[in-house]
Amino acid sequence: MLHDLILYHCIMDARSRFVRTVLEYNTMNFTLYERKNWQSQAGFIRSLNPSAEIPILKTRDGVIAGAMAIVSAVDEVGGKPSLFGEDVYTRAENRRLLDWFMTKFESEVFRPLMGVKYYKTTSDNMESLRLGRNNLKIHLQYIAHLLQGHSGLSGDVLGIADYCAGAYISSLEYFGEMPWESYPEIKEWYCRVKSQPCFDAILRDRVSTANPSDTYAKVDF
Repeated sequence: MLHDLILYHCIMDARSRFVRTVLEYNTMNFTLYERKNWQSQAGFIRSLNPSAEIPILKTRDGVIAGAMAIVSAVDEVGGKPSLFGEDVYTRAENRRLLDWFMTKFESEVFRPLMGVKYYKTTSDNMESLRLGRNNLKIHLQYIAHLLQGHSGLSGDVLGIADYCAGAYISSLEYFGEMPWESYPEIKEWYCRVKSQPCFDAILRDRVSTANPSDTYAKVDF
């Protein structure tokens, strides 16, 4: 069991939000610790994680750094049915999809859009938005393909890949970047994801610089 948990996170960071949903799913008590300026605190974060990246889970007995490492550890000791699945092929597919979202989706969609909308780190805003929105359409088509004949991305039940994808989509939805009208099947799936109790906390998140979209906190819209 993991004890005295502190999660170092950023409120709109999709990996952090993903970890929070897995902790909530496993009904683990944890404290959130958000640094407002990660660059100025790089030394502190590097003392916990050599890459100086979040999320980081500090426990009574040690530190677990990185979203994949954290969710794997929590899934292992959490006591709830594993979100990775019951058979080797489902677990493998979930891990493949986690890599897809935390690598391709993040670099091709999330960073270009959120660099403008939230992080304010992009030099060419119009080009970044154009790139992110065009790539988002391609990724949504792939998500729609995965959902054909299935209730979840990796099969007939919601698994860890659904919560990972949902975390990324939730941040984009906050800033009104989800074209729901063009993807009703994805909208239906996402409503199931965000209606799970483990999503309640992140749907209450707000940032001071922008109000959420009209659909952000609605589990049925």
